[in-house]
Amino acid sequence: MLPYEAYFDRVYDETYRALLRQALLKLSDPFDAEDALQNAYVRFLRRIKKHGFSDISDPGAFLYKSLCHEITQHYAARAVRKERETPLPDAVLPDDGQEVSLRALDAVAVKEIFTLARALPAEVYRTFVLYYGFDMSVAEIARSLGVSEEAVKSRLFRARRSIRSELHKKGDLAL
Repeated sequence: MLPYEAYFDRVYDETYRALLRQALLKLSDPFDAEDALQNAYVRFLRRIKKHGFSDISDPGAFLYKSLCHEITQHYAARAVRKERETPLPDAVLPDDGQEVSLRALDAVAVKEIFTLARALPAEVYRTFVLYYGFDMSVAEIARSLGVSEEAVKSRLFRARRSIRSELHKKGDLAL
């Protein structure tokens, strides 16, 4: 293992949770937070591979600054995308039998559920997406968000209860 690889691994292990927490707090979508953090680490790895790491006194601060840059780029790109976006017509799936229909129904149901989840309070939404979208365990979510496992379980319960209630009101699905 090269010296910069060992250094990178050590810094990654020391900073990942704190930086993920920051990214989740600043970005509304956990998927975007993970992407921004990944880009910050890639930038850091390229930097230490090319120029070394002896001049970096605080790698956590270096990564935090890089993460802030990624978050700024995310919001700038999102603003540009919103200006240029034009709605696309709904795609029509070919009827290959019941299996395709069930997959389409499942996709619609998942989209409906995640749409309803966006109306949840931010901390409940983040927990819901990390659990159902990223397949993280309760313990992993608790560590990454810096809360107790009981808080994670409570947020998941509140999310499921709220979504179930909304779906029953709409008469769309019975969960």
